[in-house]
Order: sequence, then C-alpha cells, then structure tokens
Amino acid sequence: VHFAAYHRIRFHPSTHFALQQGEGVQAAFDGAVRWEGENLWLDGQAFSMCYAGVEKGNVKTGDRVKCGQTVGKATGMVYGEGENILCVTLYKEGHPCDLSLYLP
Repeated sequence: VHFAAYHRIRFHPSTHFALQQGEGVQAAFDGAVRWEGENLWLDGQAFSMCYAGVEKGNVKTGDRVKCGQTVGKATGMVYGEGENILCVTLYKEGHPCDLSLYLP
C-alpha cells in the first residue's frame, strides 16, 4: 500500500497491482463506469474506485459492469514504478478506504 497525494491536499492509501502492458483489468465490484481524463472510476453501492494506468477499452461513462468484467487494459507503467495499475478506493461518503483490509 502506498500513500499518494489526493487533490494535493490530503493523502490516501492506494494499492498497486502488478499487471503487464495490455493485460485485462477487471472490475472489483458491480457498478457504473465513469471516465475522468485518463482515470477510470467505478461507482458501486458502498465504494468508488479509481483505476490509474488503464486505457479506454470497450466501456464508456454510464455503462454498468459486473464484478470480474474486463473494463480496460493495463497501459504499463504508472508513476515510474514498473508495470502496474494504481487503485484508489473511497467509501461512498468520500472517505479514503485502505483496500488492503479487504484483500486476502
């Protein structure tokens, strides 16, 4: 778990997942897709997740996706840390969520 600047004011936990360039990125939960610039957001019932390092694929803003559905492909390098994607997870209220608490 890394701590990354969020809006340059506060810090939040972010999780890096090692993925090779072109490898599929799956939705972590059921939700609605929202693209903000180069970042893919997935808005679910309890959480919102931002994926950085994902190229736009066959999903667009407003699409509903299921857990495990491929939402894009890894672009390769995020913030100079090798081949990975970066995920930031927020509770619906907007508070940061440490994703590592929910991972096996």
